[in-house]
Amino acid sequence: GWIGESTVVKPLLDALDHPEWEVRKSAVESLGRTADPTLASFVRHLLNDDEPQVRKSAIDAIIALGAPEAWKDIVGLLDDDDIWVCYHAINGLGTMGNKEALEGLVTILSNEHDVLRVAAAKALARLHDKRALPYLKESARDANPDVVGAVSSAIDRLEAI
Repeated sequence: GWIGESTVVKPLLDALDHPEWEVRKSAVESLGRTADPTLASFVRHLLNDDEPQVRKSAIDAIIALGAPEAWKDIVGLLDDDDIWVCYHAINGLGTMGNKEALEGLVTILSNEHDVLRVAAAKALARLHDKRALPYLKESARDANPDVVGAVSSAIDRLEAI
């Protein structure tokens, strides 16, 4: 997958169902490097993999493959049981910049985990959507100064648009 060899695609697709999570993770990462958006449909099921590392790699692969509706798949991971998968999904949505992810991201501003609230504020700023301002302003009174800093930066960035 790294060098774009199409002959490796079939074995990589087969490896997506391998019993060892490390193999699935490696296969999905390699498929993500192919830049072939038609492969996103094969990668999508790994967003529900039992192993968090595989789910995080699947997020990256789907973003890299540039599937048009990929943001919908990633929004579903905002309530993942693993905090770091959720964090990865938040950052991925911010990177994608699709304004349709706004509704999912604003719900994270009230999450119990500070790190997720900070990530959500930063992701919302990258969406460049002023509809996030009321939610961010409501979060500006957070008890955590890191969250307040991220929220303030996001507000400044959106108000400057």
